[in-house]
Amino acid sequence: MIPIHPVVHSDADSASRRGSRPLHGFTLIELLVVIAIVTLLIAILLPVLSSARDAARSAVCLSNQRQLGLGLVTYGNDFNHRTIAHYVAGDGHITTWARFYSGEPIHGDEFDRGGDYINPSTVFGCPVNPTYDIDRVGTWFNPGYGRSNISYGMYVADADHATLGWDFREQPLGGTRPMFQQHNLDRVPNPSDIVWLGDTTSERDNWGDIPGGGLGRMTGSFNTHNHAPGWNWYGGRLHLIHPGDVANVLFFDGHAGARTKERLHDSASNVRLFFRADATPVELP
Repeated sequence: MIPIHPVVHSDADSASRRGSRPLHGFTLIELLVVIAIVTLLIAILLPVLSSARDAARSAVCLSNQRQLGLGLVTYGNDFNHRTIAHYVAGDGHITTWARFYSGEPIHGDEFDRGGDYINPSTVFGCPVNPTYDIDRVGTWFNPGYGRSNISYGMYVADADHATLGWDFREQPLGGTRPMFQQHNLDRVPNPSDIVWLGDTTSERDNWGDIPGGGLGRMTGSFNTHNHAPGWNWYGGRLHLIHPGDVANVLFFDGHAGARTKERLHDSASNVRLFFRADATPVELP
């Protein structure tokens, strides 16, 4: 019987066999081609992703405005179809509309606090706005959306109200301080085509509480025709801040939509004053 001995390979034999197998890898040219393809794909996808992000933010903005519309209508149903747009205390302190619906304290003798209709939250602001991330938290001077005059801008009537033939503005305390302006919802002549609130900004210094300034920051009121940059309602205008040079707006019937300046100008509101996304003013005849 012949003994069988195990075959033992030396390290040299193993190395020799490994060396005989072909090694597969990328050449420099292949790596450069892969890098070029990845770079090209990134360049193609980034604008698409950015557009998708902007579209998502604009959709959130419209959803916010619809929620605000529900709160405003509920308030109106509880108060004889009146909603408050603006208040100026005897000492000149201005309170725009948001705090009247969020349960926050009101500066002045005529009001103690607002109603609990819309909780203070980011629903009062648009995520597309450049200072959204600051104002959703608040600053030392402006405590955040729903607690300050930083919010979507509500229509506040001035001389344009008579020019347009409207009569839904009411000033129960008169036209001098203290005064507040309210909307009589039963008198709005074309509620599906008259803007109630929307994306807004102002030419003012925006209260000086943001380092470097608050260009494009929301302000809580706007007017359709008044041209004076320093007028009493903070000089607010609708802000064409969304892709396609449009503003999101809520109408008096409670529906919200994206509108170009041309459509807003041709609407029953006959809006003439706007700011572009970069806060440069636009005036239509």
